[in-house]
Amino acid sequence: GLAKALHGLLHSGDNYGIREHSTLEHSPEAEEKLYKVFRAWSAVRVLDPANLEARMGVGLVLYLRAQAGSVLKPEDVTEVRRMAYRELEDLSKVGADKTDWRVHFLLGNLARKLGEPAAACLEHLFAAAVRNTEGETLGLEPLYKLHAVRAKLLLEGFEDLELLDKFSVHKCLERAPEVTSAEDTS
Repeated sequence: GLAKALHGLLHSGDNYGIREHSTLEHSPEAEEKLYKVFRAWSAVRVLDPANLEARMGVGLVLYLRAQAGSVLKPEDVTEVRRMAYRELEDLSKVGADKTDWRVHFLLGNLARKLGEPAAACLEHLFAAAVRNTEGETLGLEPLYKLHAVRAKLLLEGFEDLELLDKFSVHKCLERAPEVTSAEDTS
């Protein structure tokens, strides 16, 4: 009951209490809203630890907080990113078959920013690209990000071509039907 009430209150056309695809303002009002949304999702998560949407809400708010890095000290940005990564990583393990593609998308972005090994970043972005299907085609945003990161790695002198091949467009296209059909049966 409380989770649904908070969900309705926070969503009101928004995504987890925050407008989707919007840039985060660096204003006191925006900071206050983020804090309230964080507290609300945290309360739901404490009351119902199995609530995957509340866990996603907490992870997303932490991610957005890290994106507002210009108002934080660099060491605080890193700590908030670590917190977001841990929260979203736990979520990806708990509801692996139900995990929204956005969880893996955010994990891939965070892994790159935290300096995690390239394999971790690529693995999450690959999972996001494969899970974000639109009919028989793959969604554009995670697929674009996956291959932008692959290109950046090459430009930075990354030499593990086998790893880059493992996460190629071709491999995404091969895996997409397999993942979506596996999810349909659960």
